[in-house]
Amino acid sequence: MIKIKGYELFFKDEDYKTEWISKNSDLLCNGCERLLSDNYLNTQVKLPKMKSDFLALMYGGVTICSTDFKNFVEKNNYKNNDFIKLDNYSDRYIFQCKNVISIDKELIDFTDVCDVCNEPISITSKKRMVMVEKKRYSKIVNQNIENNFYITDVAFGSKLQKAPILICSENVLINLKKEGIKGLTTIPIVDLEL
Repeated sequence: MIKIKGYELFFKDEDYKTEWISKNSDLLCNGCERLLSDNYLNTQVKLPKMKSDFLALMYGGVTICSTDFKNFVEKNNYKNNDFIKLDNYSDRYIFQCKNVISIDKELIDFTDVCDVCNEPISITSKKRMVMVEKKRYSKIVNQNIENNFYITDVAFGSKLQKAPILICSENVLINLKKEGIKGLTTIPIVDLEL
């Protein structure tokens, strides 16, 4: 029997390099083009019409969410999650999860280190996925996932596309579905013994 501990959450990615980062090269490493600050936020970004409650900006690892999602998080009292209003929209926010969960570092694959900033150019985790009865599962975390949202302590991807993985508990996903929140793709997280 498979014991599900929680879920990796994914959203539709949009390529907004010019909108999000602008042409300010001071924000980027000259060697690997990664965003130098994890705290850079452009609240004046222009978005396409959103048909779901989420939009992941491919550059900078930023998640945009709807008022419905913000209200859901606040109503359920999920702690340490912040919302920053976008200047050009009355119903869109940057979602910042402040709960960090450690992942098993043995599951991480690093490529070369950048000569300029001394950070890995690319971080992946092919070993985190397992197939059981033709279904895909993640084994990204080994500890219990409490009733909340979390981000991994490692940002995956390369260059500007580096971002932590957003995770939630099983109860949170049940509540998201009951609330009718749209735009989520999920991968179940299971025990490492699989």
